[in-house]
Amino acid sequence: MDTTIAKGLRLLNRIAHADAPVGVTAMAKEMGLEKSNVHRTLTTLMTLGYVQKDGATGRYGPTLKVWELGMKVVTRHPMVRAARPFMQMLHQQTQETIHLTILDGADCIYLDQIRAPVPVRSTPVPGHRVPAIFPASGRVQLAFQPNVEEIINVFRTSHPRGKEIKVAATLKEFATIRQQGVTFTESGWSTGINSIAGAIIGRDGFAAAAIAVCGPAERLTLERMEGLSEEVLNACTQAGDSLRGS
Repeated sequence: MDTTIAKGLRLLNRIAHADAPVGVTAMAKEMGLEKSNVHRTLTTLMTLGYVQKDGATGRYGPTLKVWELGMKVVTRHPMVRAARPFMQMLHQQTQETIHLTILDGADCIYLDQIRAPVPVRSTPVPGHRVPAIFPASGRVQLAFQPNVEEIINVFRTSHPRGKEIKVAATLKEFATIRQQGVTFTESGWSTGINSIAGAIIGRDGFAAAAIAVCGPAERLTLERMEGLSEEVLNACTQAGDSLRGS
C-alpha cells in the first residue's frame, strides 16, 4: 500500500468529518504523525484544491471539491437511479421526508433524500452515517443480512449504546421484519422523530438498500405508519425490480 496516498486520504477523511476546521497539532496527535509530516501532506492537498486554510485561525477545512466528487458518485449510483422515481412517488403520497439508505457494516449511510415541505428537525442528511440498529431504515436492512447476529454482537461490544441491544429479542423482531418487509421506529435515532422503512431486495436476495418515510411523532403516528405500510412496500418492490433489471 502506498503510505503517502493512504496518509493523505486519512487526513482528508478526518477534515471532512470534522464539524469545524482542524489544526495541525490536533491532527498530528490524533493520528500519531509528526507535525511536519501532516503539514506537508496538507500543503499538497491544498495545492490540489481539496483543502483550504483558515487565514484567521490557521486551521484546515475541506473545499467544495470534496462535495463535488461525492455528488458525482451519488448521482451515478445505480441504487439512487433505481429508487429516485419511487421515492418521489412516496413523497407525493405522504408529503413527508423520504430517505434512501444503504448498509455499511453496522452502520447505515444516508444516500439520498427528498425533504418534506415542512422540514423535519434533527433528521440526518445525505452523507450522514448512523448505527443501523436504531433507525427503521437500518433495522430493515439488518434483518435481511445472513451474518446479522455477528453484526449485532460486534456493535454491542464496540458502541457506547451497545448494551441497550438484547440479542435474542432483536433477532426475533428481525424474523418478523423479514416476513413483513417493513418496520417502524418511534424516536429510533432522533428523539421525537418516527420512521417507517422497507427493504429494497437485490439480485442476491438480501437487502441492497432501504426507503424510509420520516417525520415528527405528532404527525407520523404509529397508526399513520401502519397505514403507509403498503405504499412503502410497493415503492421498495418497484425500486428492487428496477435495480435488478438495470
